[in-house]
Amino acid sequence: MAETARVREDHKRRGIYELKALRLNARLMFFYDMIPAPRVIVTNDYWKAGSSKIERKQQEEAFDDAYELMKEFQEERKNA
Repeated sequence: MAETARVREDHKRRGIYELKALRLNARLMFFYDMIPAPRVIVTNDYWKAGSSKIERKQQEEAFDDAYELMKEFQEERKNA
C-alpha cells in the first residue's frame, strides 16, 4: 500500500488507520476489510494544517468519523 512510515493505527480507535501524503498535509482515514478478500476501505479525508488545540480536535473528530463508519460497515455486514 504505502511505506509503513506513512501509515499509523490510531491507538484509541483500534482498526482505524491514517495514511499521510508524501507531500503537503493531506491524510486519508481508512480500515482494512478481509471479507471476501483483503481490501482497504477509505472512510474520509483530513487536511492537517498544524498542531494547535483546535486542529488536534479536528483530527480527533476525523478519527471518530472513520471509527463510526467502520462500526456501521461491520454492523451492516453482520445483519446482511
